[in-house]
Amino acid sequence: MVPDTGIVHEHVLRTVNTVVERCWGADRETVAQALSEALAADELLSAPSVAHVTEAYLPDTAELVFRYLSTYDAAYDRPADDPVTIWLYETLGALANDLAATYAAAWSAYESPSLNGPAHDLPEIFPEEPRTPNKAERLGPDRQPGSAARRKAERAERALQAARETIAALDWPRIDEENDQLLKSLKVGDRRMVLWVKTRGIIVVGKNNSAFRAIDGIRDVRGIDIFAGSLQLIGKPKLLSTRRQAVLTDIPPEGEEAIGPLFAAHRIDVSFTAASRWVG
Repeated sequence: MVPDTGIVHEHVLRTVNTVVERCWGADRETVAQALSEALAADELLSAPSVAHVTEAYLPDTAELVFRYLSTYDAAYDRPADDPVTIWLYETLGALANDLAATYAAAWSAYESPSLNGPAHDLPEIFPEEPRTPNKAERLGPDRQPGSAARRKAERAERALQAARETIAALDWPRIDEENDQLLKSLKVGDRRMVLWVKTRGIIVVGKNNSAFRAIDGIRDVRGIDIFAGSLQLIGKPKLLSTRRQAVLTDIPPEGEEAIGPLFAAHRIDVSFTAASRWVG
């Protein structure tokens, strides 16, 4: 019996869930190794006729599982529209579809021994390259040159679109109000993380800001232009001035002109510096 997409998808989800349960807090290499071993242990996902499909998806899937595990402390902390989760589930669905299509293509080339004489065990006669299906049949994985790069580019574009939608859905006036409250309470020596959303021209200060997790969770998406740094107050207001002094680290130099006025609105003058263990 040829496994359909639903059955294959169940195996894929069960395998990835096993890795998720085992690897909270693990580094990238550990997650990749655990996923590779889990996929190899499932006979349906590692059969000789489909192993090349699983192997092709392994690097991207391992990276997404790692991001899924490292973005939040626990699964229940993750919002429903989390882009990493969306991207991961889309990738797992694509893997299941390609595996099922490869199984179907391999099975369609099989001829019964009762009609054509003795044959080897079924798994051994699956062709390395399934025959070209008719238009009416379901196509197998795209093996044309550049297809892997094209799929990767499509996944990157979906992730970028999801990240943009996450940013657009945030309550930006509320973010700025929370920034103002936190900055007013800072004392000399206090240090807080800062996210600069370049495309929106706004900063998010401190992990307690209601938008911090959502924005931090998408800042690794290529093309989204979100930068992380840290802010530290370094002195009291100068004589006859209500403005405080602070230093901002890790933000790229091109952000200085844009970010200065953002903090100036909160009566803080910032100077920019590269990361240093002596700051803070």
